[in-house]
Amino acid sequence: MKVGIGTAEGGLAFEAGQEAAARAVREIGEDSADFALVFSSPAFSSADLLEGVRVAVGHAPILGCTDAGNLTCDGVTHDSVVVMLLSAPGLTIRAGAGEGISLDSVAAGREMATQAREGRLGQGDGPGNLMLAFCDGSSADPAGVPSGVGAVLGSDFPVLAAVAAGEGTSAGSGLYCMGHLLSDSCAGFLLGGTLRFGVGCRHGWEPISRARFVTDRDGTRLRAIDGRAALDCYRDYLGEAFDPADLSRVGSLYPLGFDVEGEEEPLLRFPRFVEPDGTLVLSGEVPVDATLRLVMATRDSVCGSARRAAELARDGLGATPVRAAVVFSSFARERVMGREARREVAAIREVLGHDVPVAGLYGAGVIAPSLSAGGRARYRTNAIAVLAIGEE
Repeated sequence: MKVGIGTAEGGLAFEAGQEAAARAVREIGEDSADFALVFSSPAFSSADLLEGVRVAVGHAPILGCTDAGNLTCDGVTHDSVVVMLLSAPGLTIRAGAGEGISLDSVAAGREMATQAREGRLGQGDGPGNLMLAFCDGSSADPAGVPSGVGAVLGSDFPVLAAVAAGEGTSAGSGLYCMGHLLSDSCAGFLLGGTLRFGVGCRHGWEPISRARFVTDRDGTRLRAIDGRAALDCYRDYLGEAFDPADLSRVGSLYPLGFDVEGEEEPLLRFPRFVEPDGTLVLSGEVPVDATLRLVMATRDSVCGSARRAAELARDGLGATPVRAAVVFSSFARERVMGREARREVAAIREVLGHDVPVAGLYGAGVIAPSLSAGGRARYRTNAIAVLAIGEE
């Protein structure tokens, strides 16, 4: 297996895509790439970007999305393009996409998995070992996507997905799949053959308030906590100086942590906006009959969770050596880390090895399985997911 990673900053979309992809091609040498992952700032999101990548990589399938920042072994960049190429004899790869994620994310996930299983686009056959996907996060709650995939591939089938982002927000996000720009969709590769995968996911946010009870909710709308307007939860803790107009930023740093059976960490949701009656519209569906707490993270807890996610991913491969890693982190984590954001990548490399190539992104969240919940994949905000890739 060979891996190449290339980056480019600034310039026009075509030139940036071609430059990043050409650098990745030089790293894998004469071998043809079997697939390409493309992560970019929304400023580069265009057909020209994908055409530039295509000129350099040929007919390799392309998958990726816009993001709020890129991660590589060199640290964190913005207003940039990252291309990761992988070449592996015996790899099977089949692509699928589902539309209308904002209307029915379960149906979109089901359609994506169905297309991939039927092998309409891609190469090779076999059941596959992992669904690696991307979801549009600009107007949708993607929580139903893993259920849709599970209905086709099995409820315990591994799913790892990044939720696309704009620059520091989910607004203005988009997907790249097989040379096409997609919106309001999910798209993924069903990967298998000789590749083996280990996935780890953690967030590092810890409770700072007493337990409270959800008393009125509807999907992503949290109306009441302990019989009072949901917004009062923030007013009680942050005081009179709290400005609801600043809730999106404050809420990503101090999200709500829901206790969910089978999960080692609280399931986090942050407020996207507040309605006039104090209802909070959250970043994902509110669990039923849940208790919640305000939670927060420190730079050390964020780095510690990145390290733990890398350990879980490494251990998931067993005795198989890690040959490459893909990292999906949430933009709230960079807000906590500030100028020390590269510490997350450093922590991951300390676990996986400094010779392991790493590429990834800051998105609006991840869909990842939990080892402590029977492998069930869930939509997780503020989390980091590490994918360790090995080869038989």
